[in-house]
Amino acid sequence: MYYINGDFMDTKKFFNEMAKTWDQKEIKDEKWFLNFISKYCNLKVGEKVLDLGCGTGVISKAIYENTKVQVIGVDIASEMIKIARNKLPNEIASFICCDFYELTNMKFDVIICHNAYPHFMDPSLFAKKCYELLNDGGRLIIIHSISRKKIIECHARIKDISRIIKSPQEEAKNFLQYKVLDYFENDNMYLLALEKS
Repeated sequence: MYYINGDFMDTKKFFNEMAKTWDQKEIKDEKWFLNFISKYCNLKVGEKVLDLGCGTGVISKAIYENTKVQVIGVDIASEMIKIARNKLPNEIASFICCDFYELTNMKFDVIICHNAYPHFMDPSLFAKKCYELLNDGGRLIIIHSISRKKIIECHARIKDISRIIKSPQEEAKNFLQYKVLDYFENDNMYLLALEKS
């Protein structure tokens, strides 16, 4: 879960305060994200996707353009969710403000966790919950649109609400109940793609 020194509410506050300027800090445009998601997430028309840690819905439209199915976006920060709802119509994405671990009675073909994975402090618990929410053969895609080095630099000032992520190969060890489909990192991105086996 998201925590600051064990305090769940402080993390909500942090992301709610960040919401106002979140999109202004994003240097990549909608077309870039469409190409990024198309290339690395291998989505198919008809797949139901959870945009986990969706923030302001940065990649939700790109997901929809690939699947043509309403995206479900989940984030803990209500201010992020408000912005996401104002950006995208309901037929493209439905946004839910809640703790990811409280999601029930939902199943997905794909869970995409874009630029949010380090904020899930217990990787084993994260892996277990994703497994529960995925359909058989469903995919979990942990992806960042920046390098691991940059992720660590960005999160150094918020270390109480994030953890230092390891290489994709090392992080894959937290997902033993999954089949590893792909993993790599370079100067521009980080990817760990898994399948519920």
